[in-house]
Amino acid sequence: MTKKMIEELLELITIWLDDIRDIRVNSLHMDELVNQLEQRVNDIGSNINGLEKDVQNIEESISEISDCVVNNKQKAMTQKGAN
Repeated sequence: MTKKMIEELLELITIWLDDIRDIRVNSLHMDELVNQLEQRVNDIGSNINGLEKDVQNIEESISEISDCVVNNKQKAMTQKGAN
């Protein structure tokens, strides 16, 4: 190997090492972005669970109100029939 070939080889190795460092940095950044996305997905899942519970509570409240309305109508009809 000539001195020029060795210098070219060293230059090429240096370029490869720079590329490897860039890949490593990008990989770490991608990992960070994936972790952020996972956290957002978990937050959305928690929000959906909370919304489902809210809907259940609303449904229960509507059911209770409906029962009261039906009972009041029945009482009113019973009172009208007794009079």
